[in-house]
Amino acid sequence: MLRYYFDLTPQRKNMVADVQWNYTECPDLHDHDHWEYLIITNGVCRNNINGSDYIMNKGDAVLIKPSDRHYLINADKKGPPFAHINLIMRDSEVRRFCDGVDETLYQRLYDTPPRVLTFSGSDYNRAIDYATTFLSQKFVNDDCSMIARLFICFVLEKTASRLFIEDSRYPEWIYAILRKINNPAYADIFPKAILASSPYSHTYTSKIFKQCTGQTLSDYINQVKMVKACELLTQSNLSTLEIANMLGFYSLSYFNHIFKKTYGVAPRQYHNHSVNGPAPKK
Repeated sequence: MLRYYFDLTPQRKNMVADVQWNYTECPDLHDHDHWEYLIITNGVCRNNINGSDYIMNKGDAVLIKPSDRHYLINADKKGPPFAHINLIMRDSEVRRFCDGVDETLYQRLYDTPPRVLTFSGSDYNRAIDYATTFLSQKFVNDDCSMIARLFICFVLEKTASRLFIEDSRYPEWIYAILRKINNPAYADIFPKAILASSPYSHTYTSKIFKQCTGQTLSDYINQVKMVKACELLTQSNLSTLEIANMLGFYSLSYFNHIFKKTYGVAPRQYHNHSVNGPAPKK
């Protein structure tokens, strides 16, 4: 069995992540010392992970942990060859993101069995944009660490929220809370409003919510709001203040604090790098 190391390629020595656009099969069983995020961009792939087959179509994605063993082959011999984006992430960077959200998130991601998720049209296009931007700057801006970290935040955020929302162990009333928090109509919702609508006491609701999601109600709501904030920063002409108010943050400084804590950059920096790309080196 093959093993791949992040630093095996000399150019990756100072990189936090790397992006590859692959058009060939990888039929050899292998593992690696890093995390991989695979997004299928064409054709149909059979991804065998830890002995189980996962059939993946265009728009499907899966998170591969360092402990996973897998190989990829074309699942439709008569159809077009499959292609995929491969985001390779240092373990330290994945942990860095997880610790910024919740101290239990890294272990929960590590313990969760592989699960294929399908990106929506806008999320798929966003991933393609990140990959394209990274590759266009890869040999111009050294390791493109800013773009890489934005890409890491994006895919891990989408993966974690989808995995935990779909967890069948949740009681139905927790699902109802999660659906409400993730409903765009309640973008400015506060934890107090959620607690007030619960059929149980505030203490019990908060306790069970934390047990199910691994996050406090407040942290989870802020995480959902940060995802929406990213979309608005890149897909609208709204100012940072307008976005903060729309999401129920009536203190701009607090909004900026939560955003930077989550992504490591200020909202305006995120907007500039996502829309314009990193500034060229002098």
